Amino acid sequence: MLCLAAVLLLPLVVHGSDLVEDVDYRVIPKQQLSDTERIEVVYFFYYGCTWCYQLEPYMADWLKNKPTDVSFRRVPALRNSKWITLTRAFYTYEALDLLPRLHAPTFRAFHREDVNLQSESTLFDWVEKHGVERQRFEEVFRSDAVTARMMNSRALTDSFEIESTPSVAVDGRYLTSSGMAGGVAELITVVEALVKMVREERRGAK
Repeated sequence: MLCLAAVLLLPLVVHGSDLVEDVDYRVIPKQQLSDTERIEVVYFFYYGCTWCYQLEPYMADWLKNKPTDVSFRRVPALRNSKWITLTRAFYTYEALDLLPRLHAPTFRAFHREDVNLQSESTLFDWVEKHGVERQRFEEVFRSDAVTARMMNSRALTDSFEIESTPSVAVDGRYLTSSGMAGGVAELITVVEALVKMVREERRGAK
């Protein structure tokens, strides 16, 4: 099904010059980049977001063939208090090197298996069932380090002007979303076009 979707999307490929500001993307105040050498792509998501879940296979395919001059990082958006538990969960996964193992299953549990992972106790039960030592997970989950990263997520959500998920920022200047792009598959197409636009801008500046 995914391969068929990819084929159907081929005619929709656009170039940077085809994008329309305030339609396909919008300009945000210039953000500090974590990688100044490459073109930085920052993906804002939330595990409880249906569209983020739908985007995952497209994003995974894109990352397999990501250009070498592009860097990528995920940031769990934090727009309200209900999102705190799963934001902490993401950073706990990172700290314990569990992200490759639990990232996709977290989406699947929430959206396909109806597991309420926004509840801390349910989350702890769930990770334990996946072979994670519960006490250690809880300790890291409540640690100052994870709290600091959670607060940084809140700050980034505000500074990047994230109004919905999934949203993607390119080069700390251009922001798009599935809503602006017209769908989750189309979002990847717009991101690729923005990357090309930034690449051309940088070449022109030399």
